[in-house]
Amino acid sequence: MTRIAPILGTALATVLFATSTASAAPSSRDSLLAGSTLDAYMRETEVPCQTSAGERWCTIASLSKGLRIFYDTHALMPGVALAFVDYQSDQTGNAMDQMAILLRFGDRWTVVGRVDNTIGSNPREVVLVPGGAITYEGTIVGPGGSRVDPLGKARFCLRYSNDSLIFANRAKCDSTPGGRAPVPMIEMR
Repeated sequence: MTRIAPILGTALATVLFATSTASAAPSSRDSLLAGSTLDAYMRETEVPCQTSAGERWCTIASLSKGLRIFYDTHALMPGVALAFVDYQSDQTGNAMDQMAILLRFGDRWTVVGRVDNTIGSNPREVVLVPGGAITYEGTIVGPGGSRVDPLGKARFCLRYSNDSLIFANRAKCDSTPGGRAPVPMIEMR
């Protein structure tokens, strides 16, 4: 089992694995392997959790309440997949958390980074921004809303490199180097 404790109080993700620098785009068959790699990672990686026996380590798979995977299908950054995992780390049922897991394809799919507490539930309109950023729209409580009935929406930003993923200030995701246009990612499982 791989135990990785989150860095509390920061949006910094733990670097998990380095990726290959190969630039070959995955074939359709290989794209399916991102889900297999992600499933194995979630079964093997433990995070802190609260059980009736107290604080323990639980696999991400045992805490997962939902999973969405978005892929870049364009030539901009071949072989990038971003998974959002809804999870509940305690048995009280008072709150759901969401983590983002980034995978890259070199000669195989590899997990390269994770952010344990992303903001904005029900991620949608996921966009790959040239220069190492991914933005998405998420649901927030918003004016007149509540946790039970959130009414707001906002855009959020993740920054990535070959070996890391962090939750970033939205302003750091708005520029596109070299005038390249952002590319929408598509959801597949």
